[in-house]
Amino acid sequence: VVFGKALREPLIALFCIIAVPWYVLMEQANPGYLDYFLVEQHLANVVGEVGTAVARHPEPAYYFVGVLILGLFPWSLVLPQSFSCLLKHREARGPAMDSYLAAVVLATLLICSLAASKLASYILPLFPAAAILVGRYWDRLLSGPAGVRKASQVLAFGGVAVGLLLTVLFFATPILYPVSRVPERFHWLF
Repeated sequence: VVFGKALREPLIALFCIIAVPWYVLMEQANPGYLDYFLVEQHLANVVGEVGTAVARHPEPAYYFVGVLILGLFPWSLVLPQSFSCLLKHREARGPAMDSYLAAVVLATLLICSLAASKLASYILPLFPAAAILVGRYWDRLLSGPAGVRKASQVLAFGGVAVGLLLTVLFFATPILYPVSRVPERFHWLF
């Protein structure tokens, strides 16, 4: 921790030495670039179009949950158990790595879900953290007594949980995501 604090200011300075000249040169070569890049492409994707409440890529609030489940599949079946195990064994979990990984996953999911515009690629940075969290959970699970039997029970429970979640989302979608916004080729689903 001391080593990290000692390097914080030099690393921030190094980042600024590398990044700031690039942004200055881009603005000089393309007047209005910073406004377009920072305001229109970033701020507008979080709060909607500048000056309006219109999102460029509107999706329901639970959109990224589905992206996470499908993107991490089949390991998404045990992601809830990974979080549950983390909460149950708070005092005995050893290093804070699991807490950090869980915070990365949850913070990214929450922040991106609150944004007005949503694209699946927005949550790509959380997949490595989720995969490592699940891997650490499986390692603990399989190294314990009766690990294989317990692992099969966890996988079965995870499958049922994901199935129930997808069922709820399927039936909640018409309420949360009106048919008028669904492309016509998918109207048969509703």
